[in-house]
Amino acid sequence: MVTITKSRLIFLSFFVALYTIVIIWIYLRLDLIYNVDSGVIFGDVTFHYYPAGLRILNGENPYDSPFITHPPLMLLIFAFLAMLWPDPISIGFPLMILILGIPYLSYRLGLKYLTRPYAMLFSWIMTLSPLIKYSFVTLIDDDPLIMIGLMLVCYYYSDRPVHAAIVAGIFGAMKFIPVAVGVIIVLFDRKRTRVDRLRLVLIEGVIFGVFLAIGFILWGPVTLTRLVHYESFNSIAGPAMNPYHVLYKLGIITNSPLIKPVALLIGALLLVVTLAVYWYRSRTQWTDLPLLIIITLFSVYIANPMTSYMYY
Repeated sequence: MVTITKSRLIFLSFFVALYTIVIIWIYLRLDLIYNVDSGVIFGDVTFHYYPAGLRILNGENPYDSPFITHPPLMLLIFAFLAMLWPDPISIGFPLMILILGIPYLSYRLGLKYLTRPYAMLFSWIMTLSPLIKYSFVTLIDDDPLIMIGLMLVCYYYSDRPVHAAIVAGIFGAMKFIPVAVGVIIVLFDRKRTRVDRLRLVLIEGVIFGVFLAIGFILWGPVTLTRLVHYESFNSIAGPAMNPYHVLYKLGIITNSPLIKPVALLIGALLLVVTLAVYWYRSRTQWTDLPLLIIITLFSVYIANPMTSYMYY
């Protein structure tokens, strides 16, 4: 029999309160969709994700749309959901309810490196961030998969690196960033032997490569080339938390031949400096996994001014 102590009761109360807030968010968004917008989800779900799923079901190429830059697994999921229920909500609702996993997932990740009170605080901060609500519930975007994938990779890597590699490969086949971060973490993990690191990178690469091969077979070489064509997003106004993205967009708006290269140069220099600092300190005292993860995510963030992704 489980004894309910005062601390356990407080802990459960915090979780119930957090999930209550999240469920209210989802209810209000669904109410807006059906009672105000007549069942229409305005945004990428209706205009891009659902049509991409329909194209696949009709035997067409989903990459015919310039706004589809997803790896193959994400597109196959779109098609599967569209097949189950021929309406954009078939894709929008699963993306929206992904937020239900954030409180528990962020709490479990926090417990890896923090005490229970701080892990709970971390869960609250992650879940109640305005960006989280915007991306999961308001916008109903697929980009939160980046954050979920990154959290799972970081959760598993310390004691189950093979699991982390598998997760990185799978989520990378949905959104590219998790597999890129997974590879960087492995390459800079000086506590593991070269053989172990090579094995983990191969696992990530094979899983990711299998899905790329499936896409290549189904839709041709555009599957490979489209992954680097994130330029299509840069003409779309959206909330950006990367300060260098603002500079990058300014170059696009003003057609300046210098601002874009300057933004890329700043990001590249900061990436080199950040990794150099880690490399130097790892030879002395900074060799712990949390620092490696932080450095890796920060490096990807500052060296990528071309994107407005806000889910790191």
